Amino acid sequence: MKVKYIVLLLVAIVPDKLFSQGGSNYSSIGIGDLFPSTNAAYQAIGSTFISVPAENSINVKNPAMWSVASSTRILLGYNFNQHLNETSDETLLQNNGKISGLFTIFNIDKSLGISVCFGLHSYSNINYLVSNKFTIEKDGLTQTGKNTFQGSGGLSSAYLGASAKIIDNLAVGASTFAVFGPIKNSVYTEFDDYYSYNYEVIKSDYATSWGARFGAYYNYENLHIGAFYEYVDDIKFKRETQFSSTVITDTIIKSSFTEKFPSQYGVGLSYKTGKFLLSSDFMMMKFKDFGYNPISNSEFTDAYKLSFGAIRYGSASRFSDLLDRINYKAGIYYQKLYYKINNQDIKELGVSLGGEIPLGSGGILDVAVVLGNRGKANDYLINEYFGRLFVEISVGEIWFKPFKRRYE
Repeated sequence: MKVKYIVLLLVAIVPDKLFSQGGSNYSSIGIGDLFPSTNAAYQAIGSTFISVPAENSINVKNPAMWSVASSTRILLGYNFNQHLNETSDETLLQNNGKISGLFTIFNIDKSLGISVCFGLHSYSNINYLVSNKFTIEKDGLTQTGKNTFQGSGGLSSAYLGASAKIIDNLAVGASTFAVFGPIKNSVYTEFDDYYSYNYEVIKSDYATSWGARFGAYYNYENLHIGAFYEYVDDIKFKRETQFSSTVITDTIIKSSFTEKFPSQYGVGLSYKTGKFLLSSDFMMMKFKDFGYNPISNSEFTDAYKLSFGAIRYGSASRFSDLLDRINYKAGIYYQKLYYKINNQDIKELGVSLGGEIPLGSGGILDVAVVLGNRGKANDYLINEYFGRLFVEISVGEIWFKPFKRRYE
């Protein structure tokens, strides 16, 4: 074994009593919040990734970008989210965090762009906690209480793929992947009247599917162009619905169903000038025919995302000061999410900052901070401000010597 490192990422979060463990209440819809790019290296540039060459990171969505890898590399990432959720009359701070992915790439031949890559990462995340009071009037009686809605889980993806150059300036790549994971949604109804019985309904789903990604990458001098397409087969759900109360025996009903899963595709453009690289992506996600877990007064719709990023490359010399060797990054993005509520599109705007910090002996520390806003506060919607911290550490070594070639 040439890799001499064991990478441990330990993050201690001690929430204050004013914070509750939760996250985006919009993640209660569908399969939750999506992660087009989980890596800190790309989150720092507005989540642009389709055409951004990065020797020291691993591109999940466009497998053709593996052709620019220069070493065999192992990467581990962590993501922490802080949310401030506002309604027309209330505010709530919530946070959550978890390991975002583990990735490995084997660079077999750099000149031919041959690399093999596999990994496990978050595909979507569900983490919400919200409650509302209710009043019911019937037959001259008034009943008051509170409903608490809570959800957790999300989808993960395990993938395997490869890339290669078919001509000097054009690389292609493909990967196959599995999508799987648990999703849990519950509603707990609590009455103020002592003589009424509280009850809870819990829906526990487990999802499985598979898919494939195809990517292309073309570079001409300082211009880089990329594109990808992602197909996911129909996703299968196995559900257990549990009804529980203090006065009746718990009842569990098992069922299964299938939903059509949306495809995704995108194009990207980047250009390097001097020490700077400027990039832009456009992505489409076809959710219009999706049907899993809508909430009241909601419907699914096609989504899109437009993002811009910039990198200021540091010095490649090991003798330079550390601050001069850091790759500084910034970005901005705008997206329309894949659902409507009361016929209103839910839109998100975010800005990002980050850096790629060399650690010596092939180690890299990537850090990205994303600040943004989605929705708006009124009688039906939530205004959500969020901060996301992405941290990933990777180590790399050259495992494979270049193939010998004869030039005549």
